[in-house]
Amino acid sequence: MEENTEKNAEKNAEKNKKGEKPNMKQIKFILKKSEELEKKHPLASFLCVLYISEKLNDYVKDNYSDIEAKDLLLNCVKKAEGIRPSFDFIDYSKLADLCKQLFLAADKNDRTDEITNKTIHMFFTAQIFYEILNHFQTLNSDEKKKYLYAKYKTIYIKKCFDNNIKPEPGSPKVELEQDPSEKLYDEMPINQEKKKEDIEKEKSDEENKWVKDDILWGGEENYLLFSKNEDSNLLSNNTNNNNNNKIG
Repeated sequence: MEENTEKNAEKNAEKNKKGEKPNMKQIKFILKKSEELEKKHPLASFLCVLYISEKLNDYVKDNYSDIEAKDLLLNCVKKAEGIRPSFDFIDYSKLADLCKQLFLAADKNDRTDEITNKTIHMFFTAQIFYEILNHFQTLNSDEKKKYLYAKYKTIYIKKCFDNNIKPEPGSPKVELEQDPSEKLYDEMPINQEKKKEDIEKEKSDEENKWVKDDILWGGEENYLLFSKNEDSNLLSNNTNNNNNNKIG
């Protein structure tokens, strides 16, 4: 009897989770990135649109009166259906390569340039794209480490800015209020200074060109200009509420 009660509770929790409204700011952020990638990275752009469609689908089924979500879902489904025939097959390795490029670009910016909101934007974008990849296929060990590191750096740098602390490049020495992912940062090979040269070797001319030409990194998105001592809804929802995309 007790076992059945627990199972029913789990089913109800899962049902409620599917019925939760996705973070619309995050959805629009991904949609914007998909538009930026359309010409030179059409497969990644398509997977972004497909991801949005699948994230909105369960919610709209139970909340059909939400006009904003419904219209966005219908537009994304229509767009995805129009793009899909142009691919012979879906090669997720291309999205995985893109995630790696995003991560390495963010890491380079963190280690060699002034740390600004742009740095937060870059790490956050890498984090989101790894979550999109994980939606379609489970992250391997290296991808998971990069995902956790990008997530940690996003939170760490933002908290530094909120508390008027100058963030340290690379592996942070200042420990603020910890998120579970923060505890893993010192275990990650990407954090070890001896790995820095290896990281630099992985940065190809093609990657640098992609970073320069294909993504509009600017800090113009108002939801990435965080207020002091106030967590943005985008980060809070994404960090604390991973929906069905739990990684690990």
